[in-house]
This record gives sequence, structure tokens and C-alpha cells, in this order.
Amino acid sequence: MNGNPHHNHKIDPKEVRNSRQGHPRPTLHTIGPIKSDPDRAKLKFALVRGPGVFSQRSVISTTLPSFGLAMLMGYLRARGYDPIFVDAVGEELEQTWQPEKYLAVKCHGLTFAQICERIPKDVDVIGVHAMFSVEWPITRDLIHALRNYAPNALIIAGGEHATAVPEYNLKDCPSIDILVRGEGERVLFEILETARKNSRSFNHIFPISYLDENGNYVETSSQTSRIRDIDNLSWPYWPEGYLEKFWDLKKTHVVNTGRDIYMMVSRGCPYLCTFCSSAQMWTNRYTLRDVNDVIAEIKYYKERFDITGIQFEDLTSVVTKRWLVDFCNKLLDEKLNVSWAMPSTRSECMDEESLLLMKKAGCIYVAFSPESANPRILELIKKNVNLDHITAAALNAKKVGLIARINMIIGFQDETRKEIINSMWYALKMSFKGVDEVLVSLFSIYPGSEMFNDSLKKGKIKLGDEFFLSLNLLNSDLTQLRPMVQSEKVSPLELGIYRTGFWFLSFLVGYLAHPKRIVRTFKVMFFNANATTVFENRLSDLAKRIIKS
Repeated sequence: MNGNPHHNHKIDPKEVRNSRQGHPRPTLHTIGPIKSDPDRAKLKFALVRGPGVFSQRSVISTTLPSFGLAMLMGYLRARGYDPIFVDAVGEELEQTWQPEKYLAVKCHGLTFAQICERIPKDVDVIGVHAMFSVEWPITRDLIHALRNYAPNALIIAGGEHATAVPEYNLKDCPSIDILVRGEGERVLFEILETARKNSRSFNHIFPISYLDENGNYVETSSQTSRIRDIDNLSWPYWPEGYLEKFWDLKKTHVVNTGRDIYMMVSRGCPYLCTFCSSAQMWTNRYTLRDVNDVIAEIKYYKERFDITGIQFEDLTSVVTKRWLVDFCNKLLDEKLNVSWAMPSTRSECMDEESLLLMKKAGCIYVAFSPESANPRILELIKKNVNLDHITAAALNAKKVGLIARINMIIGFQDETRKEIINSMWYALKMSFKGVDEVLVSLFSIYPGSEMFNDSLKKGKIKLGDEFFLSLNLLNSDLTQLRPMVQSEKVSPLELGIYRTGFWFLSFLVGYLAHPKRIVRTFKVMFFNANATTVFENRLSDLAKRIIKS
């Protein structure tokens, strides 16, 4: 397909059909035993998430179950396939190792050899999750290792990074046969259906990309597609014993209630922020699930896993008050007794009345992202928020007893020093007023975002391992005072000092103004209490890593 003599899977560009016909979806969610289909079950297919990547001096190391793999597993099992689930992170949560080529970072999870050991040598298809650009050099090297291990396998890559720069990825990693762009469930299913029938013509499948026999980049459609009826998507499939590994080590995203599970109530985001890559991955079509389906999924997890909490991982959790009120009331009616957190929240539907109802229905944590305190910057990045409204929502959240977080970004390309200081001053005031966490991050130019695409066209960015790994160091390594930033108005050193200095200052102000938090955090660090904020989670994780080393 791409001129690599080891590849036996040739895509014939001449066999292009214009059909976009999908496949019928089952109306019932298949989350337990696999749907019986002997022919499909014969295909040896592995789904792989590679090791996590973090800086040598990282104080922020997020370790979460792979929601993306779980969604693909649920979708494919509901249609008769039986994928091998290989999550390098989840299978070795306490193992770290040093990649020889990249001394500035460490890997977390299984080594390449250990990943290969979990896959049959005669595997037919391998799907690799290429989600994060900061991990691309490691993911690429893993794909090469998989190619060497299983030279006849069809290797597919998909995910947000895969979608962001597909041509670059294919040329940087010729071991990839097919790259899936955008939402993956339907497209991956169609690829498996074609491979199962021993066909090597995939051009009827939209949207995928590949290199032809002459090394030329080909895409079957320039647009990503969306599944419209998300209520008929299968629920995630979590393999036996998988989630328990994370629970035992208290690995979670935000608030830790003991047995937290990850869910999404929507897909996509209706907004077009220029620093975000979601529009290229998901388009700007936003779809909310039916409330009854969400409640049914929660009830299943309560019965199956005895969960204590839910972490909603939506790009934009809820934008309509009617849906939110309906959801809260049905949670109360069902008496499910679970806590829940919304780490990505819009303020439009968050008045004091709705926040009180959320608290009553079990919500314990909300996060808001104004990003900037400057109207000019908000307009520049197309951040459609009202700063007064979002400020009121965050303070009302504290008023009703919720844990609240504010996310800010500094160092946008055209942002001035005065504007940066204004954003930090706003953030500091919010910390003093009681917001539990106020995080100021350096602007990271996400591949696939409008800002990234514009900078790439203008030659301001040179893609390569150094660029991708620099994204990892921007906000995880607070000792890095000369980060690779995109600002045209403020130096890297100054921005590094702002980031690290504010990180310490904001928590100092918050803890001094609200000293009860000191006791709470002390219990998390030294008495194994459940964390109530992202900061406490990261602090606890850092302490464990230091003790272990």
C-alpha cells in the first residue's frame, strides 16, 4: 500500500465506490457476553493503547482508564467481533521505563515487547489508539515494533492526533496501513468487515487516509463523519478486573470517591475555539444522549461494579438547562446514591437554582474554563463566554457547597504582557474568593486546531519529535523555565516564571484564605483519604512516586 515490502495489504485506488451506506446498529446495548457471530469472531483483532508519556521531572501525571478503547470494544462486541484488549497503561500501572531515544521523558506502562507478548503472532488486524500528540514519537515507535512483530497484520491508527495531521503521520510512520480520521466506531467496523472478507480494497470507506504504492497521500473524503444516533451506540465495555486496578491504586481524574467510572452524555462541541482541535475530530455538531439512556447506563454500573462515583468526560458536558434539570430529577427519583463530577462545564445553564439541584442529585465537582480575562483575547480565540456569567457560576457553585475549578490559559501568540497579568490577577482573585483550584496553563498549540493549522501554513511550526515532546513539557514540568512557547510578545523565560510562580502562589493564597483545606489535603497525602481535587490527586500521586523511587 505504501511501498513497504513488508506490507501485504494493498488498497486499490481504482475501486472507489461512492456509497456512504452504513451498517445496521443493534437497538440493545451489548455490554456483557459477546454477540454470537462465529465468522466475525474468527478474525484475530487487537486494540492497543500504548504507554503513557511524561516528563522526567513531571509533577502532573494523569493515569486514566482508556475510554476510547472501551467504546470501540463495546461497539465491536455488539456486532460479533471479539477484540483483544491491550492497554499498556492499565496493565502495568506502577511500571515506568526509560525510552533510549528520548531522555527528557519516561514511559508509563508496558514496554513494546510486553505489548507484543499479549498479541497472537498471527493476528489479522491491529488497531492503535493515537490520541495525544505529546505521545506521538512513542506511539510511532510502538507501531513500528508491532509491524516487525506481525509483518502480515493490517495496522490501523486512529484518534485525535491521527486525525489532526494524517499525511504527516502516514509519512512519518509507514508501518501504518490505514489511518481513520474522526469518529472511529463505524469506520473501524467497516474496515474489519472488508478485511474479514479477504478484500484489500478499502476505498468505499469514509473517511480514511493511506499512502498508495507510490507513497502518495490519499484520502477517501476530506471531511470527517459523525454518527447521528448516539443513543444506539453501544455502551463502553470494561474488561473483567480492568477498572479495579485503577480503583485499588486510587487512580482517577478529579474527585476520588473510591470506585469511579467514566461516562459521556454527549458527543462533539458546538463551539469553535481556535486553540482546540475538537472541531477537526468531531466537527462542531453537538449531540446529547437521551436522559433515560444515561440513567440506564448508571444503573447498570451500579449493579455490575458497585460504583460510588461518575466522572463525565465530555468535551462540553451540558449546554441546555432542560436536559440538566431532567437528568438531576431522574437521578433523585431512582435513588442511585452516586457522586458525580463535571470537569468540562459551560456556565450558561449553571444558575444558583440548577447548581442547588445538581448538589442535591449528587454532584460534587464542577470546572469552568473562561481561559482569559481579556475581551480581546476571548474574541481572538473565539471563546464564546461571558466572563461575568462564568464568574458568578463558579462562586455560586461554592455557595451551594460544590468543589469548583477555574481553568485559564496564558501565552497566546498575540497576547501582551498586560493581558497575561490581567488574567493571572483575575485567577488569583477567584482563588482568594474560594474557588478550590485555579489553574493557569501555558498555551499549547494543539495539532488540529485552527491556530495550529494557521501557524503550520505560515511555517511557524516545524513538525517533528522535538515539537511533539515539547508539548509534554509545557505544563507538566514546572522546573522547565524556558519552555517552547508560541508567544510573539513575551519571552519563554518570562512565561515559564509566570506559570511556575502562579502555580505555587494560587495554592498558597487558596490555602491561607481557606485553611480547612490544609487538613483535608494532609489526610489525602498521609492517611490515604480520597482526593477531592485534581491538585490533591496529583500531589498524592507525586508523593507515592517519590516514596517508590
